[in-house]
Amino acid sequence: MEYLDLDVEVARLNLGGDWGRAVEIVELTSSFKDMRLFRDGTSIRYCAGEVNKNLHSVDIRQEGDLIVAMPFAIIKPSDTPIYSDPPRFVVATQNQNGFGLIPVPGWEDKMAEVELDQNMIRFVRRHLLAHCQADYL
Repeated sequence: MEYLDLDVEVARLNLGGDWGRAVEIVELTSSFKDMRLFRDGTSIRYCAGEVNKNLHSVDIRQEGDLIVAMPFAIIKPSDTPIYSDPPRFVVATQNQNGFGLIPVPGWEDKMAEVELDQNMIRFVRRHLLAHCQADYL
């Protein structure tokens, strides 16, 4: 994951004619003073620590053998997702000796350190319990 410079990204969007996205970034930075941009694969996403306590959902996905949680809030009226800051938490690994997930020690502590919404932490915990490790005999 790579963080991007806001000013450089706005200038790039303006030069490329994507004025709507450039205006969206400027408007969001006026609402979220700590907003940052990050590259997630081929997508550019927003994150801000100001949303950490008011999250609405979490993307849980597999990246190779890692299971990653990316909590976010939906900002009205544009329905723009703003991810927590930091936006990405490695919460588990894929079980190589069977199926299911093996939780990474301390994943809850890392989320609590940045004061993530407790509902999101509970959601991730339930997800990991529902996909618990089972080894082949």
